[in-house]
Amino acid sequence: MSENCNPFDEAKFEICQEYADRRSIVSVKDERAKSEYIIDNTKRNLIVKLRVDNCLIKGSDKRKCDFLILDCSDKIAYFIELKGGDLGGATDQIISTVHMLAPRLKNFQFCCRIIQTQTNRTTQPKYIDKINSFLKEKHKINSQFKAANLIRIKSRQYTESI
Repeated sequence: MSENCNPFDEAKFEICQEYADRRSIVSVKDERAKSEYIIDNTKRNLIVKLRVDNCLIKGSDKRKCDFLILDCSDKIAYFIELKGGDLGGATDQIISTVHMLAPRLKNFQFCCRIIQTQTNRTTQPKYIDKINSFLKEKHKINSQFKAANLIRIKSRQYTESI
């Protein structure tokens, strides 16, 4: 049995999976937004990187985040949005994506990451609360996570270790 935990393994989604392996550094970069999210995979967990925007979720009428990173070992799904400065738009994209993909990710804990080129720290708590409320009330998930670990909004580049 394969250890790949990708629940989007149908042929139509095959192109959306960029890789599934145990690489030490996982990088998600958007050249247009000039922002980057990095996972330092110190435990060498099995990681699946999936493109969401115009791949797992298609259509310009649907709000969706850029990437989904699955940590198969720890069963954590990272919803990644790389954004310029529109934190409200990024928040809506994360919420919409979680809503659409959650039924396929039942065994995962969810973490949301927004990496912006421009941040306004005074408005961040409002958006963190919005995502946190959505996840806990609508999907009844992640009740054991603190909002600070569940949702992170960072500027330009953010690296976290797993």
